[in-house]
Amino acid sequence: MAVHEAGRALQVNASARHKGVVPGIGQAGALGHCPELHWVARMPEAENDFLRRKLWWLSQWTPKVCREDSLLLAEVSGSLRLFGGLESLIGQMTEGMRGLETPVHIAAACTPRAAAWLSWHNPPQIALDRAKLAQALAGIDIECLRPYADSAGAHRNLSMMREGLAVHRLKELLQLPRQGLRQRLGAGILRAIDQALGRIPDPRSWEPIPDRIELSCELAMWSAASEQLLPAGRKLLHEACGWLRGRQRGVALITMQAMHRPGTPPTPIALRAQRAHHCAARYTLLLAEKLQQLQLPGEVSELRLQCGPGEVIGNPSANLFPLASEAEEEWDDLLERLRARLGRSSIRRLSRLDDHRPEFAHRLLPLEEPPGKWPAHATEPGLPRPIWFLSRPLRIEERRNRPFWHSPLRLLAGPERIETGWWDGHEVARDYFIACDEEHTMYWIYRERSRAQATAAQGWFIHGYFG
Repeated sequence: MAVHEAGRALQVNASARHKGVVPGIGQAGALGHCPELHWVARMPEAENDFLRRKLWWLSQWTPKVCREDSLLLAEVSGSLRLFGGLESLIGQMTEGMRGLETPVHIAAACTPRAAAWLSWHNPPQIALDRAKLAQALAGIDIECLRPYADSAGAHRNLSMMREGLAVHRLKELLQLPRQGLRQRLGAGILRAIDQALGRIPDPRSWEPIPDRIELSCELAMWSAASEQLLPAGRKLLHEACGWLRGRQRGVALITMQAMHRPGTPPTPIALRAQRAHHCAARYTLLLAEKLQQLQLPGEVSELRLQCGPGEVIGNPSANLFPLASEAEEEWDDLLERLRARLGRSSIRRLSRLDDHRPEFAHRLLPLEEPPGKWPAHATEPGLPRPIWFLSRPLRIEERRNRPFWHSPLRLLAGPERIETGWWDGHEVARDYFIACDEEHTMYWIYRERSRAQATAAQGWFIHGYFG
């Protein structure tokens, strides 16, 4: 495949290059080398949107990012120590782009234009020594100069030099007299060469990073199966979280929409986190849980995402030992997935109330509501209370003056007397014990003492289990 502009190939893939199709060749020549070639016109709007989104994502490594034609430039000298050096940084960028399913060529040089041109080389090179820039750029195709031609004559002369004089590489071009190059190619191309070699300054204007972003991803094939939206959603989430990391911010809500045919309203997908963060993996797990339950009204053509502005959070630092914050993140991750799977109202927070009666000593609150302070008597000495409570106390028998449940129960601790509630109509008068059976299962039991209760309510009851 070859992407063309103004009748000439701008970029070609590896298969076309293997057949002899190179950037700058015309359609007739390209089809002569490769009759099955896909000759695709360049789409500037789609390309601009794609590059703008990747530039936002690239800002997680440095705020100094900008575009040059179809390339992205990043000034990373101030970020090398933070990310473990140049090789480590390039590896992280390459791995991140692989997660976005985007092939990338990354080159590095001491001037921005040299780095841009070296990215055309296969494989891309690293040239950090200014004295060796000319040697590093020697093998670059002169087609990289076409965007800097400032007249139609310069365009024609560049093509003539390439096809007529067999000047294909910068090394061959730089061997020609400079005055002749200026007359044939113009000042714009010579200025670009001098900037690449570091002879004159090459100032750049860094792109601003927006406070909010809206991303979209068209599906390769329309689909009514919700699980087939996950790859597109994962890609959008990786882009959004990269943008958040660049701004050192996190969000607790990411909104997505599944777009259908005209006339069908979009299907909203809300991803809610326990607290603001910028972890793409956690949001991807939430999306997977949501999609398992999502019922789509029709085929989906596109997935959209809205995000921002978020709140400022720090980036995690490396530590030898695990921190308490890591355990909190794991707990938050579990709660987020449970709420996505079971519904927001299905997960509640248990809060203590200032009441000695077990039935009235707690209440269920939404997770967003803080539990409040524990009552003062919660720390007073007394018998331990079990985690597992029965919604209604279970009456058990008494045999030979001992409580009996499947086997005789042996009292291990107690009594703890609770006698209160006479003012609200729920009076209790109980002696609580910790008991165990012959299999060493431990119970929390009580004996009813109140004479105000009916006769049927007297005796022993199991109120909870330990373990």
